[in-house]
Amino acid sequence: GSLIMADWTFGRIWCLKRLPNGEWEKELLMESTGSLGFAPTDLAFTPDGRLLVCSGGRGTQGAIFSLKWGGE
Repeated sequence: GSLIMADWTFGRIWCLKRLPNGEWEKELLMESTGSLGFAPTDLAFTPDGRLLVCSGGRGTQGAIFSLKWGGE
């Protein structure tokens, strides 16, 4: 029931959740910090539930990040 979105311009990963009343709630999952830059270009989920984030462009070093939920 949620959408995961990459914001290349501002270096953010967002989660949009659909509420019962039909509106959307936006939650920031990941954001750029420091001076190295973070420009997410693509997202994918692995079979075990990890979120893969491909980043690069704008003169930043390209990378693939593997994120795993650490909560309950």
